Amino acid sequence: EDLIVPHTFGSIIFVNISDYQNQNIASELFTHEMAHVRQKHTLDVLFIEILKTIFWFNPILIFYKKAIQLNHEFLADETVIVSHQNVSIYQQLLLSKSYIPTNLYLTSNLNSFLKTKKRFIMMTKTTSTNTQWIKKALVAPLFLGLFMFATTTSAQVVTEKEQQTN
Repeated sequence: EDLIVPHTFGSIIFVNISDYQNQNIASELFTHEMAHVRQKHTLDVLFIEILKTIFWFNPILIFYKKAIQLNHEFLADETVIVSHQNVSIYQQLLLSKSYIPTNLYLTSNLNSFLKTKKRFIMMTKTTSTNTQWIKKALVAPLFLGLFMFATTTSAQVVTEKEQQTN
């Protein structure tokens, strides 16, 4: 009954009851939340929470969790944009929902000004296929070089150990 931001946990979508009864939930928001459900984003969040519990001394996991949740939002936003084909209306809808405070920790929700700003930038960002191919072409030799370095280094270490034992 409280004024809440639509959010998901597992396969359950939480919305304000009066909005639900009056069918006052935008189809874009429903599509967004259904994307979280279909892509099982809760499992990722629960997994990182388990890791944070086990490795409580590692602060990097906090940043991983934030990055994973932001990536989940990007994926859900992409689903909405592909389905509804209107970025500006969706952005206005997100902006209208972003003022509602929330303190839900494990759910996928529409919160935080900075997160919303990053999402807006990502929605309007376009990358040409040529640029994508160039980036992949530059990264491939780097990984090949690292692989070659690692294998030759480990082979040298094994050879040196064999010589020492003889």
